[in-house]
Amino acid sequence: MITEISEELGIDSFISYNGQYVLYEGEVINKNQLPTNPFRFCLTILNNVAIL
Repeated sequence: MITEISEELGIDSFISYNGQYVLYEGEVINKNQLPTNPFRFCLTILNNVAIL
């Protein structure tokens, strides 16, 4: 949806989703999806750093 709007407005560069999706001069330079299960993701990180 954002790419369609940016094309309509003539915008070829933007940063969205807190930096998760970055378009520069019409080319995607970063596309990092958030995990589908953030709770499980957080537990995995906490286990890896031995907090839990």
